[in-house]
Amino acid sequence: MGHTESASGMDCPFPISCKLYYYVVYFDTVYQWYKAMMKGTSVIPSVLYTAIVVLLGRLESLTEPKGRIVESPHHYQTNVNCSWLIESGTTNTTIRIELTEFATECSWDHLYVFDGRDSFAPLVASFSGIISPQTITNGIQSSVPTVVTNSGAAFLYFYSDQAYVTKGFNISYSMVTCIHGCSGNGVCIDNVNCLCDTGWTGSDCSSHVCSDGCSLVIDRSSRGFFCQCYKLVELVSLVAANSSDGYWKALITGMKETNEGRVSHTAVVNDGYMWVFGGYALKQTLLNDFIKFDLKDSIWSAVSPNSSYAMPSRRYGHSSVAYKDAIFIYGGQYDGKIFNELWIYNITSNIWSLIQNLKTNSCSPSKSREWNCITTYGSAVRGLYGHTSVYDSVTQKIYVHGGYLDRSLSAESGRLTDSLYAFDPSNHYWLV
Repeated sequence: MGHTESASGMDCPFPISCKLYYYVVYFDTVYQWYKAMMKGTSVIPSVLYTAIVVLLGRLESLTEPKGRIVESPHHYQTNVNCSWLIESGTTNTTIRIELTEFATECSWDHLYVFDGRDSFAPLVASFSGIISPQTITNGIQSSVPTVVTNSGAAFLYFYSDQAYVTKGFNISYSMVTCIHGCSGNGVCIDNVNCLCDTGWTGSDCSSHVCSDGCSLVIDRSSRGFFCQCYKLVELVSLVAANSSDGYWKALITGMKETNEGRVSHTAVVNDGYMWVFGGYALKQTLLNDFIKFDLKDSIWSAVSPNSSYAMPSRRYGHSSVAYKDAIFIYGGQYDGKIFNELWIYNITSNIWSLIQNLKTNSCSPSKSREWNCITTYGSAVRGLYGHTSVYDSVTQKIYVHGGYLDRSLSAESGRLTDSLYAFDPSNHYWLV
């Protein structure tokens, strides 16, 4: 199972087992008491806190300036709770946490990082799935995820369920006193000055750099290096791409307080806007807000539907589609409840409406905005969730990829699959 290593590479006295054994509480408590006594500090609060956390799983306290957290070199165990507390001893120290390797069961096994001494501190990051550096087409390797905490402490909590497991993770951390820990965009030299990564500048490496002060002019059609500036100060984008490849363009947008970062939401494009509904926010609970992004002016704004009519409740994991002057939202879940509701938002009238489900087994006529039952043929397709799908207008087929096997229909319930299915909507035929 997991263990920690100091900067010198020595293992901690008690490798993390992540199991609920009472002797772990005893030895960990004694160990914490011994370390505190050697430093001449008060131990009772930290000992009690450590004991409580260990009873919930296992807490390992890390105080070395540099170290490494390794959660199983092969495969971690199922149904575990592991906690690591990285403490600098001072409030003005920044802790930089870097994921050099990370592989957990996607959407089920999570690592949470809090900026403080416990899980009541602000949540700054959550990881699940497989994360690793990848080489892009121009030969430049993408950087691994880096998390920065500024409270002088970092609390890491890992949870796995009782089903599927993978290789685990390898995390390195370092304590620095440079301003904001160089914002995660540089290296702290002698704990004083920041050596910024390419594309970043400033005393804390928080500002973008654009070649030639945004005066570089290159033919856009070549898709080479280019930059744009916003109000001659803020960088909009700095992109390197081959002439034959597509490229990403980063946008600076207004009303950032409206655009709350979120996951498991939906976003569809219609009428010159990108419409975003629901999802999870790291610093809040579930969201039921409705916002839109002006694709022409790059501005976020809140959508305020007519409150005289019913509206969908907060949810995540739902699906959305844009059709004519409407946004359709189906399904989702909240607090263990899975919705089978179909909501329609009319852009013109600014009204939400709930479509009633079928009350009989008969099928409705097509093109009437009512449910229609179909019988499918071809390959036997297994139930999936968490997958992705897209319609290809060239082949006129719907392609479904990945996801989890339905827990109720398979002995391999919860297992990830890499299967690719194709569905022909004209003849209701499935292909594998």
